[in-house]
Amino acid sequence: MSENLIGIANDAMPYVMTALGAYGAAVLTQVQEEAAVGTVSLGRRLAQKIFGTRQEGEEVPEELTDAIEDPQDPDNRGALRKAIRKALANDAALAAEVSKLVAQIRALEKMAEPGQHVTWHGDHSVNVVGGPGGTLNTTVNEAPKAEDPFKRGQEHLKHKHYTTAATSLEDATRNAENSAESHFLLAIATLGDKRIRLQKRSVIERAERELAQALAQRSQHEGALLLSAIIKEDYYEANSKTNYPPPPPDQLLDKARETLTEDSEHISAILSHIVATESSVWRYLKLLRQN
Repeated sequence: MSENLIGIANDAMPYVMTALGAYGAAVLTQVQEEAAVGTVSLGRRLAQKIFGTRQEGEEVPEELTDAIEDPQDPDNRGALRKAIRKALANDAALAAEVSKLVAQIRALEKMAEPGQHVTWHGDHSVNVVGGPGGTLNTTVNEAPKAEDPFKRGQEHLKHKHYTTAATSLEDATRNAENSAESHFLLAIATLGDKRIRLQKRSVIERAERELAQALAQRSQHEGALLLSAIIKEDYYEANSKTNYPPPPPDQLLDKARETLTEDSEHISAILSHIVATESSVWRYLKLLRQN
C-alpha cells in the first residue's frame, strides 16, 4: 500500500472517530441531503463516503461498532484505520474524494474563528458565520499541507477531545522525533478526565503501556515517571491492589525530581487532565504549582 493512501487514511481517522462519538451506530444512516454544520457532520459525511450508507436499524461494519463501543482501545482504532485503508486501496476515485474532503475540512477549520460556526453546502461552497470575523462565503478547493499529527493531538488534548487526541497521538508515536512525548500524552488521552481510581483495569493497563513506551524512549521522562506514580497510588493502592510491579511511587517521584522544575509542561499536562486527589504525588504537584 502506498504511503499516500496510508496518509489519507490517517488524516481521515480523527474526523471519522468524532462522528462515531456523536452519532454512534446511526453514523451511516441515510438522511435527507442537507448542509453539513461543523466537523462532526462533515466527519459523518466522510464515514458515509468510505463505508456507504445504511437504512435505519441496519447493521454497520464490525470495525465501526467496535470503535463506537470502546473508542480509546488502540486495537479498535487500528482495525478501523485498516478498514479505511483497504477501502481506499480498492477504489482510487474514493481515495481522491476522501483526500479532497479531508483537505476541505481542515481548510474550513482554519478559517473559522472562536465563536463562529461553519456550514458546508455541496462539495465546495462554505459559509463561516458569526463571531468577530462576521460572515464569510467562500470556496475551498486547494488541499493544505498535511498537519503534524503530534501538534494536532496536542490541540485536541488542549480542548479535552480525548478520543480524537488519542487517534492523532497514536499516529504521532510512529515519529521518532516526538515518540516519548507522544506516548506520554497518549496515556493522558487514554485516561481522560475521569478519576483514576474509578477507571477500568483495561484502561489503566493501556495507559501504563504507553508510559512504559515513553520511558523506554527516554528513561528520565519526568511526566511518565510522575503519572506512573500517580496511577500506582490512586488506582492500585486506593483500590487495595498492592501487587503492582516495581518501582514504588516514592522512587518514581524521586527520579522525576532530578529534573523537575516548577514550570514543567508535564506538570501542567497532568494537572489539566488527571484527577487523582488521593495521590500524594498528585497533591505534591498541585502544591508545587501553587507556590
